[in-house]
Amino acid sequence: MASAQVVETSVTNNSPSQDSNHPDDLFQSRKEVDKGNAVAVAFIDFKKAFDCVQHEQLLTKLQKNFGILGPLHNWLKSYLSNRLQYTVVNGVKSKMQSVSVGIPQGSVLGPTLFALYTSDLPSSVPSGETYMFADDTTIYCVAENGDQAIYQLNKALKELYSWCLSNRLTPHPKKSEVMLLSKTDTVGPTPPVIIGGCLVKLVNKSRLLGVTVDDRLTWSPHLSEVKKSFTNKLNLLRKSKFLPKSV
Repeated sequence: MASAQVVETSVTNNSPSQDSNHPDDLFQSRKEVDKGNAVAVAFIDFKKAFDCVQHEQLLTKLQKNFGILGPLHNWLKSYLSNRLQYTVVNGVKSKMQSVSVGIPQGSVLGPTLFALYTSDLPSSVPSGETYMFADDTTIYCVAENGDQAIYQLNKALKELYSWCLSNRLTPHPKKSEVMLLSKTDTVGPTPPVIIGGCLVKLVNKSRLLGVTVDDRLTWSPHLSEVKKSFTNKLNLLRKSKFLPKSV
């Protein structure tokens, strides 16, 4: 109930600049590639994203950006405050410690509060198009060729990193990936992509919300994975016909 009320209030009071009806990012990338352009894509991973949300910043954003005031705001403040946790190692329980940052993972409110906390990220990265689903963040930059697209993406990642510093979230360069979508091969080495002073690896395929995307947008890797998964399941079904009916 609380989650539904938070969503309803935030949508009702949301400004036009926070439009959630983004066009399909992969469809737009396909159109750009078909026109002969190059698209540089960054798949961003955050270190312990939910655990790093700052309570005071979150409560301020809920109030200023989404008009969440009064009893609902007070309830959310109470929900985040005075939380305690402990760990158990080899049957030994640690001392109870207070939790001053982070959103409870596995909670109904967790993804909603994180989405509201990061809702100003896309507008803080004007050099690229940013799409988000919970803590999965993808940035797209379009240019006439691969080098220009990578240059634009590096600008966007600097803007992303600046936002992260202000909001206490940390990008994970080793788990983040970059892919260059194009109809043609890049001539010469691809320029490096940097985030927070660290190199981000260039890949020819990556996972986006359960879909394997390749740099030519052929969908072949994804179809191969689906075929393999179904083949394994069908083999199990074939073997099951030899089992007794009582099983």
